[in-house]
Amino acid sequence: ETLSNSPVIFKPEPDNLQDPKAIAIETQEGKRIGYVNRAQTDTFHKWLQHHRVNGIIERINGATDRPNILVYVKVT
Repeated sequence: ETLSNSPVIFKPEPDNLQDPKAIAIETQEGKRIGYVNRAQTDTFHKWLQHHRVNGIIERINGATDRPNILVYVKVT
């Protein structure tokens, strides 16, 4: 079960056939909950290379079968 305030991990997927710039968002247990918006992947790649990037599930909206998960991101 995905819960608010749970930490997430950002995992680049260079072998992704649909989008080699894709960055998966996973729970610490390894459950994929989505992807970084394509419009933000270039910035995220720079952050991941040069900074520490932490994410926490801030809110879960939408339908049970298709949730919209909002992640708070902190770059240090």
